[in-house]
Amino acid sequence: MKKNKIIINGITLTKGTEAKATVKDGSIIITFKKKESDVKQPKFKKGDVIYVEDKYGYNLAIIERQEDDFIFVSGYLDINTNKTYLSLNDGILFYLKKNIKSVRHATEEEIAKFNKEFSEQKQLRWDEKELKFKEYRWRAGINIKYWYITEVWTIASSLDLHDDMDNNFFDTRNYFQTEELAKKALAKLVVNMLFKN
Repeated sequence: MKKNKIIINGITLTKGTEAKATVKDGSIIITFKKKESDVKQPKFKKGDVIYVEDKYGYNLAIIERQEDDFIFVSGYLDINTNKTYLSLNDGILFYLKKNIKSVRHATEEEIAKFNKEFSEQKQLRWDEKELKFKEYRWRAGINIKYWYITEVWTIASSLDLHDDMDNNFFDTRNYFQTEELAKKALAKLVVNMLFKN
């Protein structure tokens, strides 16, 4: 039996690409598959903010170091839950490379989201120049509203005059940019008080 050969011009395949042709309902279907070992991964360096999809979900993370099977990170934001996690160089947070579905550099918008969540939840901001987290605490300007927890466990607001009372709220960390953040802090305070013993 004679085998027919079809030559298609104008298609350049990179080394390691498999091409397969099948005939179905009178049509020729050509599929291309690149070998996994030939797929180029983006190059990352310490301090890069990356977007990672693995079998557990989606995260924004900061590269600490890489090894053969692992990517260690200083901290990450779980996009599914908006929770932040910190390792700060102790090597606890890592990704197994074999579990990573895709990874790339984070966009400017994603880095802004990462910093927003870390500043609100941990009062920290990633410094790309110094490659470390720095304390970040929002302070209102003169006559700008802030929120605080009262002595009777309610939420109140005040205009910051930068006087002794406002400075005391700020220094004791009972000082919040939004009512929602004050409510979250109050909820944590209540839980800590209830389960202290």
